[in-house]
Amino acid sequence: MVSDSKLDRSLNYIFNDHLLRLPIIAFTTLASLYVHFVGSPDIEHNNITLRIACVLLSEVVLVLGIRVSYRFLKLIRNRRIGAILFLVTLPFLGALRGFVLEHYLGAFKLVSEGDFYYRVFGSAITMGACVAGLSYAVGVYEAWIRKSAALEKSQRKLEQLLSEAALKVESDRNDDLSLIKSELFRGLRVNSARNESALIDTLHSVVVEVLKPLSEKIINGSPLPAVRESRPETTKFQFQSLMKFLTLKKSIRPVPITVILITTFTPLILRFEGLLPTLEIVGIAVVLVTPSLYLLQVIAAKPVDKFISGWKILVLALLLGLSVLPFDALMPVLVPNIREIGLPPVQVVITVIALGITYGLGSAAEEEILRIQSAQIENAHLIRWNTARFYATHWFQKRQYARKLHGPMQAEVLAHVMRIEKSMVAGQDSKQLNLNSGVSLETRLMDLLNAPRTDLNPVDVLTELAETWEGICAIDVSFDAGLTDELIQDQIACETVLEIIREATSNAIQHGKANEIRVCVSRGEDDCVALTISDNGSGIANESVQKGQGSRYLEECTIDYELESSPAGASLSAKVPLSCSSSHNLQLA
Repeated sequence: MVSDSKLDRSLNYIFNDHLLRLPIIAFTTLASLYVHFVGSPDIEHNNITLRIACVLLSEVVLVLGIRVSYRFLKLIRNRRIGAILFLVTLPFLGALRGFVLEHYLGAFKLVSEGDFYYRVFGSAITMGACVAGLSYAVGVYEAWIRKSAALEKSQRKLEQLLSEAALKVESDRNDDLSLIKSELFRGLRVNSARNESALIDTLHSVVVEVLKPLSEKIINGSPLPAVRESRPETTKFQFQSLMKFLTLKKSIRPVPITVILITTFTPLILRFEGLLPTLEIVGIAVVLVTPSLYLLQVIAAKPVDKFISGWKILVLALLLGLSVLPFDALMPVLVPNIREIGLPPVQVVITVIALGITYGLGSAAEEEILRIQSAQIENAHLIRWNTARFYATHWFQKRQYARKLHGPMQAEVLAHVMRIEKSMVAGQDSKQLNLNSGVSLETRLMDLLNAPRTDLNPVDVLTELAETWEGICAIDVSFDAGLTDELIQDQIACETVLEIIREATSNAIQHGKANEIRVCVSRGEDDCVALTISDNGSGIANESVQKGQGSRYLEECTIDYELESSPAGASLSAKVPLSCSSSHNLQLA
């Protein structure tokens, strides 16, 4: 039984905008000409041109009917219903095409009146099936091209991200260092101070006018580097790429091939031979063709599918042709004048081979499309993972510099001020301070700026967070034991996780008035840390939802996140990239 997803996919291949484009017109016209000349045994050499003209006129009616039907049914919101209704209209459009064809053939005196019902009925079945099959084939082809182009675009985007992100992070770090140093040395001007009071004023201005604003500017004002988009290029159809998925097992569809074979030639035999020979041919086809195809599938599928791609399609065509030889041998016995009515056995062989190869290529194309979709999903995940990692590194570096500016560097300047004031009280020369300590203030500040970071232990920080809010809100932390070492080794992920938890708990307590918060930190799939922070507060009021720094941080530094709110509380789930596997190539330590 066909699953809903596969049915919808197949209907989407048929019922799409390509129905209005030139390939469908060209293919249906060729199919219409083929069907007419195969199914008309009374063709003479002197009326071929007129017959072609009549077929082309009837084809105009069919194409216009397809266009009108598609545009009208496309307005239906439920796409599946619209596609099914379109398939239902195809036999009627085929019958209309047969009626118009019979009218013009009669007008030119090319056929007898007895052909009317045969032509209308045969066109309804044959052309309806042809249009559906051709539309499906073109739809699969166009979907393949689109998805291949999208896959190439995502692959190029991933490659650009991997090659450029590390350089961007390094250049961004250098820009921050240059900015800090230039602002710091501009603000210090220690040597230009004429006396101790002027020096104290200078150092105070360094704290107030340089360090504090610079810390705020770095953490809030620096824009994130953009990840460059790549433009998709045109993907060419490569027939050989289908060969690896083409199999005899999927090419042989015994029941559909038998049904299509019967419905294709039944109107012709019925018109010229009557009901009894037609029923005999149908019975023989069911008895011989279907079992032969099943037997071929069971016996030959495994060895044939191991053939190299260059020979596989030839072997497949040969075996499909051989499978209908018993049926071809009995046709002249049941219908002695079978060749006179335009149905030689070779046409049956060609039909079965064409149907089998079409089914095989269609299945191969669908398998290739599914492979492309899977690769595209994987690329999308890698792009999101590496982008989040890139932005998390950016934020991490900003915070490291901002904290140094706001913390130890300010403290060092203020301590220097206090030493100067102490020396003034003792009557000492402030210029002797650097000599006595052996280290100038500028050198000391640069050492602090370039000092290596101190690694955070996430369990200690979360324990401290719970103690901070003790008596105000009970924070229950669940933390995977094996995750601690991984986060200590990956301080970027550790900082990201802790910052999200700090922001979420602070918002829940201050804005949501929560008194219970549950934090769950676990090892997620696809190299990530899974966070869940839930509270029993009042939820998130609509008016309070706005894009702040916390929202930016979530959007930029997580693979994905989900925020849910209700009167019973709020819940935040997020995934943070964790650098612990070679499956992700971007290393931004």
